Amino acid sequence: MNGVLNATSDSDKLMIHTANGIYIGKLKENTVYENFDIQPNDDFQTFFHKTYQKAIKDNPSLTELQEIPENFITIELEDVTLLSDNSKIKIPFVEIFVDQIIGFSAGSLN
Repeated sequence: MNGVLNATSDSDKLMIHTANGIYIGKLKENTVYENFDIQPNDDFQTFFHKTYQKAIKDNPSLTELQEIPENFITIELEDVTLLSDNSKIKIPFVEIFVDQIIGFSAGSLN
């Protein structure tokens, strides 16, 4: 899966199929934080990544999770459209846990 995610270009969209519907969006790059302090204006993704990265840094036995490129816990998309039943919902970002994925496609929708 890592290879597929790395192969997507800037113009490509990722379509992730889940039981809830199809999420269509651009893959968001992960940010590595030096300062793990939670700020009042941090969004959910920032909070999640700071907390996760701090936990790994504080517990040396967990560092192998960060070193294995295939060990995704979540996939983040931004500028997302969710197609579910007869509705089309626009959301700024979504964090999808990999165990919720049924299938995916990558490519240009043009």
